[in-house]
Amino acid sequence: GPEYLGYVRGGGPPSGVVIVDDLVFVTYQTGLNVWEGGMQILDLSDPREPEIVYQEIMDEALFALASTGDLTLISRNGIQVLDTSNPSQPIVLKTIEHGQHYAARAILCNDHLVVTEMGRSLRILSHDNGRPLREVGRLTLNSYGGGLACGGDVVFCGAGGATAVDISNPARPRVLDELTSFDHTSRTLALRGDTLYISGGGVGGLEIVDVSDPSDLVTLSDLFGLAGSAMAVRDDHLYASAHGRFSIYDVTTPGHLALVAELAWPFDQTHPFTHVAINGGTAFVIGNPGLVTVDVSDPAAPVFLGAADIRGGRITIAGDRGYIPTGSGVDVVDLSVPEKPRFVGSFETPGGAWSTLWLGHELLVADGPMGVTSYDISGCRTCCPQPALSGPVAVD
Repeated sequence: GPEYLGYVRGGGPPSGVVIVDDLVFVTYQTGLNVWEGGMQILDLSDPREPEIVYQEIMDEALFALASTGDLTLISRNGIQVLDTSNPSQPIVLKTIEHGQHYAARAILCNDHLVVTEMGRSLRILSHDNGRPLREVGRLTLNSYGGGLACGGDVVFCGAGGATAVDISNPARPRVLDELTSFDHTSRTLALRGDTLYISGGGVGGLEIVDVSDPSDLVTLSDLFGLAGSAMAVRDDHLYASAHGRFSIYDVTTPGHLALVAELAWPFDQTHPFTHVAINGGTAFVIGNPGLVTVDVSDPAAPVFLGAADIRGGRITIAGDRGYIPTGSGVDVVDLSVPEKPRFVGSFETPGGAWSTLWLGHELLVADGPMGVTSYDISGCRTCCPQPALSGPVAVD
């Protein structure tokens, strides 16, 4: 059988591995931030003692690579060609911009669609009564945009933690202020009045920020006890899932969370939940553990309703339907009986289906390299839709 020979510590989950003679080329995602990556070159001439001869952490996502030994190509916001004839000192020979970025999040703000991308861009698109989407403005951010929240003429995005962007002139968006968090990329942003709640996707906590002056963002508190939490804010309450519990907090005092109620999940949670959506008196919590529903009609007494083996990173709710982007398409879930969420089907999208947004009768999909794709699913209330594509907006 196979024999264990040796071990070397990697930089994170690998996204590409190529072996050429005694060298191993590895690209990976960092453990703290999926949108940052790195590259390692390993010498395996002695497989019992593999040696890292080169390592670099890059402030960009790396998804693939190829190598002949002397030449290495990596996917780094385009294609980068490296001279690796001296593996301890790679030299960049050429960068080929691919002209595309990956649409990841979208929000409607002041009659415009605001989209953040993995390529560090923030795009502003027109949205006019079902007409084809059209770009009207763009802005380059300092890091991947992460989550989004709308506050009138100001959009808050999770670039670097939190970035306030003035979109009063959509053709010329401008950064008002930036607030760096430990987590670098904020997965979820929720705005209540002049207070912004920021949840990171890694070890960072729940950050509470005063945004009364968007040009001077001020951290009020950082609650590391809610590290990696999925959360949502509705009216006077914040709903969060972290560490095997579903918690409800009163947020009427800015900068302070007062625990109202807590509910332990009636199952072993080995993976975190990633998103909470509130619809009426029901909370829908989704992630690797599946889809869980909680009755929150009385915030002081939440009641576990049910669960289903329906997984995803986020969920958009429209009526009694839930739409879950899967990375290759959208799953459709019947939520008419909250105690028993039921998968009813799915449809593919031409891009990556990172997130969804419901606008009237349209389902907008932040569809990776295809930009934003729009689907008309009106009149399809009792079926699994197979919608016709109605106007993709490329993000090149």
